[in-house]
Order: sequence, then C-alpha cells, then structure tokens
Amino acid sequence: MDLEQIRTLLGWCTVLNTGLLLFWVVFFIFGQSFIHQVHGRMFAISATTMNTIHYCGMGFYKVLIVVFNLIPYIALRMVT
Repeated sequence: MDLEQIRTLLGWCTVLNTGLLLFWVVFFIFGQSFIHQVHGRMFAISATTMNTIHYCGMGFYKVLIVVFNLIPYIALRMVT
C-alpha cells in the first residue's frame, strides 16, 4: 500500500466510525427508554448507571476515533 491508499483508508474509517458514533448518540437520545427496558431486564441496572455507562462509552469511542483515525489522517495529509 502506498501513502495515498492509506490516507484514503484512514479518511473513510474516520467517516464511518463518526457515523456509527452519531447513530449511537441519536439512538440513545431518542430511544433511551427502550434501551433502559432492554438493558434493565438483562443486567438489572438503574437508569442512572445505564446513562453513565453509555456516556462513558461514547466518550471513549470518540477518543479512539480521534487517536487512531483522525490524527494519523491529518499527519499523512501534512506530510505530502
């Protein structure tokens, strides 16, 4: 693989992962009661605990997107 292919791959990975994160956020905002019903029965957790877990998961996933997709993409753009 040359640098152009890697740059293209990282760009698309950033777009797809950001889209997945946005889907998660929108689904969590509008389907919060449904998510709590499902997870509450499966794991017997409170709404506050479920919100904390999802919020931390979204934040962690966003950090992973930035560190492993966006920053290498920007670095490769700056090189050439």
